[in-house]
Amino acid sequence: MIKMRRLKNLPVFDRKTARVVGRVERAVVGGDFNLLYVVINRSEGGRGILKKDDFLLGPDALAINGCRRIKPYLTGEESPIYKRKLGDAVFDHNGTELGIISDFILAAGSADVEGVEVSSGTIQDMLAGRVEIPLEQIDWRSRSGAVARRKGSEN
Repeated sequence: MIKMRRLKNLPVFDRKTARVVGRVERAVVGGDFNLLYVVINRSEGGRGILKKDDFLLGPDALAINGCRRIKPYLTGEESPIYKRKLGDAVFDHNGTELGIISDFILAAGSADVEGVEVSSGTIQDMLAGRVEIPLEQIDWRSRSGAVARRKGSEN
């Protein structure tokens, strides 16, 4: 599991040449909560896009098989779902606020969005840590709120 905020500045490693060819600037998540692509700053200058199927996400780098996988970057393509959902309130099925969404969680390797990280406030986060909720248990009820279903529950 890798949190989206950890992607920033992650090196992009070309396995064919055994060198770092850039660094991640940001990840772009679509409206269906799938990672679409990452925008990278290329070592040789300029920006590019790596589509989800063109890289392998590891804990310390994005690995690609050749620089031809890097596509041209066109400004303004991003879907703002990640920024829109950060700060959304999450409640349990009884209406108790669990906290706010502080990050998305990606699966290592596939880079699928598999969950959200919920912050309950600084002190609670320090004492108990942030809660991670699988994406399939999140029911988006409004533009700024969600309910976390109990595992196996349809409520």
